[in-house]
Amino acid sequence: MQLLPLNLAVALGLLLIATCTVTAYRIPPEQKTYTTDLHPDAPNNCFVPPLPVELPASTFDDVIHSLESNVTSLWNSRSSKIPGSLSVNLIYDQDIIWFKGFGEKNHSDPSQGAPDVQTAYRLGSISKVFTTLIALKMRDEHSWGLDDPLDEIVPNFGVVNPFKTQRGITLRQLASHMAGLSRESPCAGIFAHGCNTTEEVILKRLKSLPLVRPPGLKPSYSNLGFALLGVAEAHWTKDSWVILVKTIASLLGMKNTHADIPLRPNSKIAEGYMPDGSQAEWIDIGFEAPAGQMFSSAYDLSQLIKMIFRPDAPADSKSSQVLDGETIREWMQPVYVAPDLTGFGLVWELFQGGPYNFRAKDGAINGYRSIMLYAPEIKVGAVGLLSNEDSPLLDRVAGALVDGVLGVSDVLAKNQPLPSLPPSPLLDRVAGALVDGVLGVSDVLAKNQPLPSLPPSPADYVGTYVHDSTTPSLQATVNVSLVTGSGGHQMMELNGALGYPGVLVWQTDDKFQVTSRYTPHPCRADTSGLNDFYVVFARDKNNKVVSATAPGFNYGYYLMKSS
Repeated sequence: MQLLPLNLAVALGLLLIATCTVTAYRIPPEQKTYTTDLHPDAPNNCFVPPLPVELPASTFDDVIHSLESNVTSLWNSRSSKIPGSLSVNLIYDQDIIWFKGFGEKNHSDPSQGAPDVQTAYRLGSISKVFTTLIALKMRDEHSWGLDDPLDEIVPNFGVVNPFKTQRGITLRQLASHMAGLSRESPCAGIFAHGCNTTEEVILKRLKSLPLVRPPGLKPSYSNLGFALLGVAEAHWTKDSWVILVKTIASLLGMKNTHADIPLRPNSKIAEGYMPDGSQAEWIDIGFEAPAGQMFSSAYDLSQLIKMIFRPDAPADSKSSQVLDGETIREWMQPVYVAPDLTGFGLVWELFQGGPYNFRAKDGAINGYRSIMLYAPEIKVGAVGLLSNEDSPLLDRVAGALVDGVLGVSDVLAKNQPLPSLPPSPLLDRVAGALVDGVLGVSDVLAKNQPLPSLPPSPADYVGTYVHDSTTPSLQATVNVSLVTGSGGHQMMELNGALGYPGVLVWQTDDKFQVTSRYTPHPCRADTSGLNDFYVVFARDKNNKVVSATAPGFNYGYYLMKSS
């Protein structure tokens, strides 16, 4: 048995490079720009995600045709010809808008044919999603808090902590790989025979197992952590984790999702195959079951994604809406973000796909590979389930699914509805006409924006200004220079410690306003509160510019000219 959940932050990074299909930043071409005369390095516009809207199924025909063609090509051109099957689908809001099954459910019984949307596969680490879902539901039912220490629920839990941190490991840290625990449980022969030993034995062994990182510092991917979360759930509820999965799957309407190991043969489950073509054994992984034991289908996983796409629905303990909107929004938030913008949330692994931060989880267990991913802003997701160990194939399929999600985003952007207005009395309609008039003036102003005004002698102000401070860390520099705009005119640019440039617009005498309207980063400047502040230059008795004051500057407001 091999339980190898992939780190999606690495795996999807590799697949995006391999497929060369996902653009780094996609912007619908019809969006308007800030101005017709930009700084030479300015982008054309700022991305705004389209709203999910109800559209006829045929609207997505081109996206679906392209996606099906791409995945079919990947399946037909796979380098490994070992047996197996692939199930893939695309979800938009509350509908599966595309599904396709490839290969044979059972190579030994070709009469079973290709997999359908209900065909189950082993999930590997996608099982962790359900373990986290159970924990969130228990929190919402006031059973426990996610920040409760594990040792208060599982009293015999303990590990060696060489970092001497004072707080205990919490449930939230277990669910986000932030507990500092080792990757695997201390089970003899886990990769060959599972982890079929008693909880008591495991907890005893853990007392001599050291943490690999201080809890809460940064992620350390841990199957052990999710196994312990499942143990905590069982301790608290007095039910086994397998029963808890059965309960939550029933609420979600998942008829082919379970954590127990079924008997063979089973026509509802795609047979998995090892690299040598032999049939994969369905091993009970015992203690680590909450990290990778489960079976599920493309349809059932879509039910979970559709529940996530209902963030405004109230929770109902007797229906498929097992979490309320507040908890769903909490579930989407990152817990740790790396410098490359990949990261971890509560079980979800985050990666950048086009302009979206995708939430995803993949899994690997002997004979199977799996992935689910989605962009919550536009309510588009996808599932891929493979019944062999051809990881490169599934990585490429995942890249095609990301492209499919971005294709739906493009369709939505082109089909955004106009705001609907209710019938209104005369004065309301007149007010609407007046608003249209104001917006019309705004459009005229946008087309007739003046170029940034320059003072009579712009060269007087050009140079480097150093913050007048005895503290080295505050001795930031700011440069004033002349640059040429895209229309061929000159403008004065202020750049340096602010983080991005601003254009100096002359007001009167030695007073300027710093605006980012003409720069590469107009959106970021506004949202960071660094737009439209003033800089006032000062001259000495010989009328030479020697210093400047800038009340909005990051490091205080006095700058001394140095050159």
